[in-house]
Amino acid sequence: MYGQKEITPEEEPALWEEELSSSAAPPEAPEELPSPVAEKEAEPLPQTVQESLQPKPEEPPQKQKKEKQPPDLSVMKVRSFMGALILLAIPIVNLVLAIQWAFSRHINRNKRNLGIAALLLMILFTAIMVGVCLFFQSQFQYSIPAHLWAYITGNPIK
Repeated sequence: MYGQKEITPEEEPALWEEELSSSAAPPEAPEELPSPVAEKEAEPLPQTVQESLQPKPEEPPQKQKKEKQPPDLSVMKVRSFMGALILLAIPIVNLVLAIQWAFSRHINRNKRNLGIAALLLMILFTAIMVGVCLFFQSQFQYSIPAHLWAYITGNPIK
């Protein structure tokens, strides 16, 4: 074999004697290894079986600090605006989505501004309609909500 010298039959018994004499010597003990028995003795033993069966209280998990993500400043595409405007045209859905977009921090900045604008317009138009209804009620004794309800239900106002 490569790098090994061939052993002749006369040298073989001498090698066996060297191996046996070297293996007969006790191996050197490593420097003070901790024994598993010493670790077990350090723990206090439970006084009763019930104490040993009770689960040990666990430490509460430490809160990991979440890294702040920068706001999404990418430009919205035209189809995204069109989709948002179509969703804002659906009653009830428009209010829910406008509130979600306006107050969410992880939404695209353009969509957030659109949500804020939609909420402001809804508030403005609601205030204008309340003002018009109050004006007609005070000036003409004409109740727009009552007549609207009568029209929807089909019951004429007498």
